[in-house]
This record gives sequence, C-alpha cells and structure tokens, in this order.
Amino acid sequence: MNNFIYKRLKAIAVPKKRKRNQTLRPKWIRFLAIFLMAILTIPILHQPARTQTSSPAYCGIVYAIDNQSPGRIYRVNLATATYNQATANNGIPSTSMFFQSAAAALQPSTGRLFYTSRDTSGTRTAYWDPVTNTHTQLTGSFNPGAFTIRSAFSPSGRLFVATQTTLFELNPTTGAEISRSSLFGVTGSNGDMAFDGNNVLFLAADQNVYTIDIDNFSASSPANLLAQAPAGTQFNSLALTPDGKLYAYAGSNNTKYQINTNTGALTATGTVTFNPSVSTLGTDFASCAAPIPTLESTKTYTKVSGSPGSTVLPGDVVEYTVTITNVGTVPATKAVFKDPIPAGVSYVTNSTTMNGVAVADASGGTFPFANSAPIRSSGLLPGVVGTGSSYQVILKYRVRVNTANPPTSVTNQGTTFYLGNTTGVPTDDPNTPQPNDATVITIGSSTITISGRVWNDADNSANNTFNNIQTGTETGTNAGGLNAIFVNSAGNVIATTPINSNGTYTFTNINSNQNNVTIRLSTTPGTVGSTAPTTSLPQGWVGTSPLATTPFNIGINNIADRDFGIEQLPDTNEITAPSQINPGGSIRVQIPPLSGTDPEDGVLGSGNSFRIFTLPSNGILYYDGNVIAAGQVITNYNPAKLTIDPNDGEITVVFTYAAIDAAGKEDPTPATVTIPFSRPDNPNVLLIKRITAVNGLTTTNNGDNLAVYKDEDSNPYDDNNITITNPNPPITPADTDKWPNPATFLIGGTNGGNVRPGDELEYTIYFLSAGDDTAQNVYLCDRIPNHVTFIPTAFNNYPDKAPGIGGDRGILWQYNGQMQALTNYDLNGKMRYLPPGVEPQTVYFNPSNPSKKLVDCGGENTNGAIIVNLGDLPNATAPGTPTGSYGFVRFRGRVK
Repeated sequence: MNNFIYKRLKAIAVPKKRKRNQTLRPKWIRFLAIFLMAILTIPILHQPARTQTSSPAYCGIVYAIDNQSPGRIYRVNLATATYNQATANNGIPSTSMFFQSAAAALQPSTGRLFYTSRDTSGTRTAYWDPVTNTHTQLTGSFNPGAFTIRSAFSPSGRLFVATQTTLFELNPTTGAEISRSSLFGVTGSNGDMAFDGNNVLFLAADQNVYTIDIDNFSASSPANLLAQAPAGTQFNSLALTPDGKLYAYAGSNNTKYQINTNTGALTATGTVTFNPSVSTLGTDFASCAAPIPTLESTKTYTKVSGSPGSTVLPGDVVEYTVTITNVGTVPATKAVFKDPIPAGVSYVTNSTTMNGVAVADASGGTFPFANSAPIRSSGLLPGVVGTGSSYQVILKYRVRVNTANPPTSVTNQGTTFYLGNTTGVPTDDPNTPQPNDATVITIGSSTITISGRVWNDADNSANNTFNNIQTGTETGTNAGGLNAIFVNSAGNVIATTPINSNGTYTFTNINSNQNNVTIRLSTTPGTVGSTAPTTSLPQGWVGTSPLATTPFNIGINNIADRDFGIEQLPDTNEITAPSQINPGGSIRVQIPPLSGTDPEDGVLGSGNSFRIFTLPSNGILYYDGNVIAAGQVITNYNPAKLTIDPNDGEITVVFTYAAIDAAGKEDPTPATVTIPFSRPDNPNVLLIKRITAVNGLTTTNNGDNLAVYKDEDSNPYDDNNITITNPNPPITPADTDKWPNPATFLIGGTNGGNVRPGDELEYTIYFLSAGDDTAQNVYLCDRIPNHVTFIPTAFNNYPDKAPGIGGDRGILWQYNGQMQALTNYDLNGKMRYLPPGVEPQTVYFNPSNPSKKLVDCGGENTNGAIIVNLGDLPNATAPGTPTGSYGFVRFRGRVK
C-alpha cells in the first residue's frame, strides 16, 4: 500500500448572499485572496477534507460496464441515455477488460477505472488507465463468498466493494481486503453504489436506494431508505454527477432514472441504447464526482410584544428567525443546530417552531436548541437538509429582554453542524455587510414614574416598617417643609422634589432598569449629581417608618405607593408640688398627676403612657405597690397608683419623666417633677417604767409577776394598740404602734408587792422615739424613789461595759440593740448619778446660756437621780425599726 495523504481543498468559497447596500465583487476578491494565501500555508500533513467545489475533469465522466465476458467499458451520455464505447485520452477505443465484472469504480486521484471479477472467491481487482489505454491487475485478491456487484471510491480515495449482504474495503494498491462489514438495514441482491463528497454512500439494492454514513455505519446506525422504485424494477447502476444529480439504471426495463436526493422521487429520463449493443443489459456505473452540501445560515429578529414602537426595550419579547439553506448539490445529513440563549434575555417557553411546526422544549422548559439538536427540512428525515430554497429549515423562537440588570445590547449567533463540516456554519446577520457576523439587538432605555405619600401616622401603625402605614384615619402631610430624594447606588441624588402639603410626591422621567436605588426624606432638597443629604425631619417630628427605603431595583414599570410614616412628638408638662410635711418612716405619698399634650392625641394623662426617665436620689418611687426602675414605662397610667416613700427630713424629691403618645413616640426632652418635703418637727419619746426584779427575782410578795408583760388599761402608751385613730382633738403625745413586741420587750410590773428594809429593787425605764422625726439631744432623768437608796455598784460585774470615768457601774442600758453597763460618770466627767441635793442644772447646762435648763427632772433632787444622755434617737418607722429608736435604762436601789 502506498503511503500518501490526499488533501482535496475547497479552492473558492461559495459566497454568502448579497447584503443590502453591498457590492459583492470587492468582498469576493478580498475573500478569494485571503483564502488562496491560506492554501499556501496549509501543512501537507493535514487530514484530507471532504468538501470541494471543483474536481478533475474526468470526475465529470460517468462510465459503465456491461456483463459480457470479458466486459467492455462505456461512457454514458446522460442527456440521451446512450452508452458509447469509452475511449482513451488519445481517442482510441478502450480495450476490453481482463474479466467479467459487475462492480466498477472511478479513482478520484487518477481517473483510473477499477473493476472486480464476478467470482465468489479469489476475487480479483484490475483497473483500466485511460491515459495508456491499458489494464493492470492488482496482485492481491479476496474471498467475498458471493458475487461482487457494487463498487465505489470514497472522496478520500478509499475503495469499497459490496456483495448482496457485505461491504468490503479493499487496498487500491494490492486489491487485498482491508475490512468487511454487514450491510445493516439493506434489503436486495442487485445494485450499485456511489459516494458524495461527505462520505455519504448512496447504495442501490434491487428496487431500493439507501444512504449510508460510511464513517458511523453499524447496527445502531444502519442504512436509511431514500428511494423505492416500482415493484419489479431493479437498479443495476448508480452514479452522482458534479451538479449533485443522482442517476440510476434499471436493467429490468432498460430505463435510466434521475433520483431526487431530497425526496427520493424517481423520474424516468430515457431508454438506454448501448453502442456497441449487448445481449445482456446488466451494467454498473462509475463516477468520482463527489458533490457536497453547502449550508448557509442567517438570523434576524422581530419585536413581537411589549412596549410600543420599534425600539426594543427591557421586558419586550423578541422573535428570532434562523433560516438555513443548502446551496450545495446534495442534501446535508446529520445536521444539527446549536444556539445558546445569550446573556441579558430569557427564553420564552414553548415558543420554538421548525418549519412552522412546534418543537417541544428541552427539560425544564429550556430552549430545545441551546445544545445541539437535529434539524430537518420539511418532509425529510431528521438531520437531513435538502438542497434549494424549497427545503430551507426555518427556526423561530422567542426571548424576553431582562428587566433586572437589563443589557444595553444582546449579541447572538447560532451554529449549524452537519456531516462533513465539523467546524460549523455560524449564523449571519443579513442586514450588515460583514460576513458571518452575529446578530445584535440594541436595547433602548425607557423612563418611569415613581410616586408615594408621606402619612401622619399618629397611631404608629407602621411600627418602624413600611407596612400598615395608612390604616384608615391617617392624613397626608409634609410636616411643614419636607423633600423626597431619589438616590442611586453610589449615594448620589438622581432626582429631588418637594413633598406636597397633602403628603404626595412624584419623580418623573426616571431612567428604567436601575439597581440598588433608594428614596429618602430630608429637610434639605439635595442637588442632582451630588451626594444625597442625610435623612431629617422638621423639629418636633419623628418617623414611624424608616426615613429611607432599603435599596430596591427598578425595571420598566411605573412604581407607586412608596409611602412613609411620620408623626409629631408629645410635650411633657413640668410639675412642682406644694411643700408638704415629710411623713417619715415608710409612709408613701401620692405623686401629683403626670400630664402632657400631643398635637394628634390632645391632652395626655390618665390612661396614657409615661416613661420614668430618672429616679429620685432621696426616695423610692412605687407604681401599684411595686418599686419603679429607671426607664420603666407606665402604661394605662392611673395617677392614684404612683407614690413615693421619701427619705425622712426636710428634702426635695426630684425625678424626670416623658409623655408617650398613641404612636408610641415619647417626648425627647423629659420634664421634671419636684416635690418639696418639710421636716415634721414633732419628735416624741415615750417612757414606760417597770419594776423588773426584787432581790434579783421576778416573783413578788403579793405583787405583780415581774417576768411577764403587763398592759395597764389606764396607760395608752404601753402597747401597740392605737385605740383611737386620728383623734380629734389630737392626743398629746400621740399613741404609738411602734414598740418592739411588748410581750417580750416591755417586761415587768408596776406593783413590787410587800418589801422590807434592805430588799433590793430593780427599776427599768423603757424608751421609744415615737414621734415623726428624730428626737435630738435626749436626756433621760429619773429621781430615785423615796425610801430607796441608789446602789452604785449594781452592775460592776456585767460583762459588757461601756466606756466611762470611774470604776463603779450602777446603770445598765440597752442602746442601739446593745446592752452595756455604764459608769456613774460619762466620758466628759459629768455625773450619771446625782447624789441628793445636786441639781441637774448645775451639771448639765449650756455655757452660753447657763440659766436655760438642759435637764429637768420634774422636781428637786432630794433622794438622788440618774441622768443618761441618749443623744439623737431616730423615730421608729415600724415596730422595732430602726434598732436605735428604742431601748431601756436600768438601775437598782435598796429599801431603807
């Protein structure tokens, strides 16, 4: 086998259709020059191409052989259906073949006529060379197992022969078998075969004519039936001419036919005459014309719905029309079209048609030709595009231009692929002079109107959102001077407009299809193209919705109801209460009613809401009995429930509060509540004296039980029962309920029973600061009873001793909850026990005013007295509270 690479180049490209306002010749000349230069640079090792537009002159000849032995060679005149004996190049009639043959093929590269012997084994191959008018038998042979009845060269120079059931490839140099394959899908015994330029094999088998893709021929890709002759007609010969016509000869009726390669329709073109005549009409054609298909494709568009006018705008629907025409001479096979949907548009489902017939969408409602899908001419098999304009493939489908992020233009180009053309044929825009250029749709821009309203949302139905702003009673407002500002994604002003007094605003002539725009409210108008001013409202107004929208996108449709909610703030009243006496203790005082005003709600008070902003530093605020925390909001306010427990003494209680309106908005400038309290200045110390022991015992001789509490009916102060509440006139001093538990604290009796000289008596004076203020500088004085002598050493052995002068301790006290033995002199050297005849005013006096008594024991000191400085006693606010408000002083005496 000779090693060579045969490259058949397309010398002149078929020009595309003439475009509007275009002179064809200059483009053709430029294209030809470029193409010829490209030819000169093609490496010789490239694989052979299948397409051509010109071929050797001998490929325009149709030869035929008869069934004589040896056979003869004819040249067929297709116009007259005459078979004339072939002649060599020198004009001499061809010599007879070496042997009888029913299979002939014309080699494209040499013009030699190959033929195989009519043998079932040892089948030989020879060729006639018209240049030398000689026959040469190849050295090899093969065993087909049946008569070889068909033969043809492929465009690339491969030699094929066929029996009734088997296709063989032979080595054209040796005649040896290279490969064999079953004739899948072929029915019939007699016939012939011929190749077009795309390696499509046309094969006749009795009355049937098939097409075979020789490169992919298999059981799964069998022969396709193209034509079928009337019953009884058997095709013996088959040949293609350079103009793409397919001719057949039927020996059964000695008739020549032309077969339409698009439809397979048969046309009888004459009765064959052989010259010289033959006795047996069986014959075989041979030709190497190898015509090819050539597809051209255009794409146009039309706006079919959407905006008025011819300009394509975002949201419009455009219909593409793709027209695929086979300007070649034979049908294109295995034709597919691929056209991904371009960016900026979306496919309109169920909008695709082919030749006016709906094409089902691909999975998920996607464009069926987004990936390669077969196309077909009307009436032909899938993948077949017939020749001529009547077999154009017309695809139509629709897309919608995006409204979100719309494109400024849409560029689209589809590609047609078919057998023999692996690079594909791109669609061309026929409305431009450039060849094979994409179809471009320019997308226009539109303008829209954006409007909204600002509402006086007095009840805060928006609640800091853009929902439920207007719920029925709200009215529009511009708050006395407000602007709506339209802002782009960069934060610059696109448009600005004053808001009308009824709250409405409108932006006109806004370019459509913008992303991340916002609208904001401001008292400053802003300047188009400049940075947008910050959001703001007139004094005393606040937003119930945000004052700026979140970023949003606009398309081609007008936008309405971009609303905002605002409302006026309430005002809180200052409160100053008249001075009142501080009740002291834990008694609570009602706060004067809180109040305010609101432009929408009117007077604010009972039933409204107030926030306690700051708390008093000298008292505790309560609402409904619960301590109030700073910042606490009181809803459904009831004035009777707001009270304060002021600290004792002369103080001024101050706290701040803010009114809250029905919209839930509070006064940003809280008001102050001022409540002055004056000192009660009504201190009172109650004293209860009891005998608490006789000779160290609590039992007496016909006296009281000194170990228990004794409640004297005649004494209203020795218990915690206030028998008359708020007596009129008042009792002086006032009764009390602040003793520690009398049953355990006020122990002792008033009757010590029968005693004898030398008996020891123990006296206890219980004290309670029961007034409404601290009792200051309290001195307790008790004269020693007559007939009793003070015992100065009575408590020398008490373990807890208070500081003092001297060693003897004749007094015991409970003070601030602590029991201590006191010396008979205090730290200042002043006597706590005054012997008879020493008057208190001589010991306790004011140096600046000596005549003023500091201590008055109610009479002369004839038997001695004790004086204890109790200092300041805080007033009791509750039984036993505080600890320093109560206690006792105790001393002992001996009966004289």
